[in-house]
Amino acid sequence: MLIQFRFKNFKSFKDDTILDLSATKITEHSDRVVQAGNEKVLSTAAIFGANASGKSNVIEAFRFMATYVIESFAFGGEGDEKKSKTKKLKHTPFLFDKESRDSESSFEGDFLYGHDSVPENAVQVCYELTSENREREVRGLVETCRKFPEVKPLIVTFNQKDKISYDGMIIEAIPAVEFFTA
Repeated sequence: MLIQFRFKNFKSFKDDTILDLSATKITEHSDRVVQAGNEKVLSTAAIFGANASGKSNVIEAFRFMATYVIESFAFGGEGDEKKSKTKKLKHTPFLFDKESRDSESSFEGDFLYGHDSVPENAVQVCYELTSENREREVRGLVETCRKFPEVKPLIVTFNQKDKISYDGMIIEAIPAVEFFTA
């Protein structure tokens, strides 16, 4: 279940942009709210706005992240199995200033998953843990684990593997290929 999607420097979005599916206390449309542990999460979200305001680019950002994760298997392996770096997925950064044009884009997703509507794992997905996002990713998982004490915290990256000790918790970071083949 998607909890939050975050991206920046993609098409018409220069700054950090967040699509958060955490439910508010408003009781209207309660048929669209799912109980996950002690939290309430929206099962559906709508994006609306004026023409050319970026609605489609939010969907494109999510599609790019999902495709990149699925295609990440193609960039590992040996010899003929491995795609060349020139065949990697290309994206369009924010082009209206030179700094953004030459900067990395980032895409992150936060998920809960398990069986029979019982969350077992809290997962943060990001291309890599950096000095810019590491604290936020770890803190986000710690907060989630406090809300859902039964879940195991996990960070899925392109190719990093690590065990992070934080506030009495052990958070494991694993490459996407390990996550999808486990």
